[in-house]
Amino acid sequence: MTTKGFINQMYSLDYPIAQHLLKNRLLYIPVIPLVKAAKSRLDFIERLMSAEELFNNDIIIIDTISALIKYSANSEKSLELISFFKKLNGMGKVIILTVESGQLEEELNAMFRSSSDIYMTLKSKTMGSEVKRTLIVNKFTGAKGKVGQLIGFRIEPKVGLVVEIASVA
Repeated sequence: MTTKGFINQMYSLDYPIAQHLLKNRLLYIPVIPLVKAAKSRLDFIERLMSAEELFNNDIIIIDTISALIKYSANSEKSLELISFFKKLNGMGKVIILTVESGQLEEELNAMFRSSSDIYMTLKSKTMGSEVKRTLIVNKFTGAKGKVGQLIGFRIEPKVGLVVEIASVA
């Protein structure tokens, strides 16, 4: 998704993020650039770790990092990238990564999963004319209370993410 698409999607859910982007509180790194032509991704990890913008923003969202690093990632470079993310996290930065399943070798996926504080999987299934979406909480480090492992949800315009309540006890 492009940055413009991300902004439009957030506004359609009534999450006004433009000011956060403009005031360097939020950085969105798309898999598809909007203005410039896509650059070679062979050195993406090195370029990412040398980007000053990462130090200037509070929240960093990298869309489909698996597509961005699949041609430059190996165990050593991935470990360097994870260490870099941990350094940013230690500076109070929140880093959100999305990964497309099957794009990275399992060893690299396992490295990212094991180093994350929160690891979730999104599943969707078509049932009749509806799409059922489920968030699977695989890991949630530091939770203050019980965290449900399976969370059904839907997305509604001008509302956002709505948790489905299957039954009331």
